[in-house]
Amino acid sequence: LVYSASISGNFGAEGEQLRWRIDAPQLSALTPQLTGAATASGTVSGSLAAPRGNFELDASALALSAARHANPASRIHASGTLALSGKQRIPGLTLQGTLQQVDPAAFGSLQGGSIQAGFSAEARLASDWRASLSMQLQPSTFGSAPLSGRAALQLFVEAHEHFLRNVFGQMR
Repeated sequence: LVYSASISGNFGAEGEQLRWRIDAPQLSALTPQLTGAATASGTVSGSLAAPRGNFELDASALALSAARHANPASRIHASGTLALSGKQRIPGLTLQGTLQQVDPAAFGSLQGGSIQAGFSAEARLASDWRASLSMQLQPSTFGSAPLSGRAALQLFVEAHEHFLRNVFGQMR
């Protein structure tokens, strides 16, 4: 097996672009908790004051090794952008992708099935966090039941630094 990682290009000045790629054909060799294969690639551009990254991830036969079984035909594809924007350099993430023949039982004590779906997500990670996720299920199965439809989730968290310090300081 050949694992590889490559980086080329430059980053920091206007117009420069740094390209990266990682190939992991057997995830269990990297961490015994995972099985399957993954490739990821992307670019980093912009400036040090306002960096922007784009990425793509493809995984096949992904599963937790403790799970009952994985579907060797399962595929997960995701692509997105991560950027710092505005004077306060607020991190923002956009993500979209597809699930094909993903078996829920590959990720824990769940019923088996075959999930086909498209998804998109956005997040702004500032003091007032905002995140949204939408999913369009194509004809799928969960257990022996048919599964299809739409799901949407929106999360808004208005946090103040003093509150976070008190909550997280007590959770040790």
